[in-house]
Amino acid sequence: MRQKASGPQQGDLFKVFLRDLVDPAHPLVRLAGQVDWHQFEVALAPAFADEEGRPSTVVRLAVGLMYLKYAYDLSDEDVVAAWTENPYWQFFTGGTFFEHRPPIDPSSLTNWRNRIGAAGAEQMLAATLRAGLKTKMIRPQDLKRVNVDTTVQEKEIRFPTDARLYHRSLEVLVRLAKRHDVRLRQTYVRVAKRSMLKLGGYAKAKQFKRAKRETKFLRTRLGRVLRDFQGKAPAAVLQECQGLLDRIERIRVQQRHDKRKVYSVHAPEVECIAKGKVHKQYEFGVKVGLVSTSKGNWIVGAKAFPGIRTTGTRCRKRSPRPNASWAPAPPWPVAIWAIGNPATKDPATSKSSIGSGNACPAPCRNGGNAAAPSSRSSATSNPTAEATATGSRAPPATRSTPSWPRRPTTSGSC
Repeated sequence: MRQKASGPQQGDLFKVFLRDLVDPAHPLVRLAGQVDWHQFEVALAPAFADEEGRPSTVVRLAVGLMYLKYAYDLSDEDVVAAWTENPYWQFFTGGTFFEHRPPIDPSSLTNWRNRIGAAGAEQMLAATLRAGLKTKMIRPQDLKRVNVDTTVQEKEIRFPTDARLYHRSLEVLVRLAKRHDVRLRQTYVRVAKRSMLKLGGYAKAKQFKRAKRETKFLRTRLGRVLRDFQGKAPAAVLQECQGLLDRIERIRVQQRHDKRKVYSVHAPEVECIAKGKVHKQYEFGVKVGLVSTSKGNWIVGAKAFPGIRTTGTRCRKRSPRPNASWAPAPPWPVAIWAIGNPATKDPATSKSSIGSGNACPAPCRNGGNAAAPSSRSSATSNPTAEATATGSRAPPATRSTPSWPRRPTTSGSC
């Protein structure tokens, strides 16, 4: 049920108002006065029922915690724990008095994100940009040109190796059996942990045959526990946990060169993406596209692309005209156009540029030409251009002979 608005609260003899405790010049205090919190309640009203169910979390509290979570790069548990220690965070989220207990459970943030969906996230992004325009941190002319680029949104998972996935799957399976009172013949938890310690020592000493033997040991024990659980668990439990069991079986049987591999037990959507970075050859997460302003680097649009593991960007058809500019259209509606600023232009007629990721090859960036025109081209005659102008066929291009002598080859060389 939607949270009902409450009236002004009276003072408390033993509590202090947050407005009397915080500094008015603090950035969070100033930002709290610039954000239109009421528009969130109006925009997110369709996601909640009017009269059914218990009252939902206060909209300003949930929105404020979401902003603080991503601004300080914290998890749901960390941002709720830090909220009880920071009076400025409590004031930003609409608190009246200083509280010493968490306002909500961390899992409520996950449920709230799932309820508002992508439309609610766009509303939060648009409100951020409106606040930036209101405080003059963003100028209207900065929104006329944007950069479009892709990156990898990494997941908080351990580096996936076969042994780690086997050991993690074994732990999850044993925990699942204890939860549903399924008595296993043997859990192998103690020997699996000892095998992981031995495998780490073998890998550090470059004794790969022994390390491979421990990996096979973990895989065999995982198969035994999985078959034992499937044979003793009730039908209702098997139906409830069928997705998890199929995922563990996929981890057990997948090979090195298989496609669509599983890299995490709790996050099967993780993909392995190689972007060619020197310090990090492979990244595990989801590919995302970002739209940012050329000046100020403000994020005005974001979208995830699950299932796409390549990092290249397909260019549009090259223009037949020489030296023609190439400007691709945005692949998705940019959220900045939803803020209702009359000074901004329509996204279809505005210019956009590709970021510094070199996603487009050099010939395409130069309008279809492989090389930029030289300053000496006006003084040098071009037989192909002259032949085209006169209507005659141009002679075939001759291959230049290198000036250096070639190395003689013998009959036995490759």
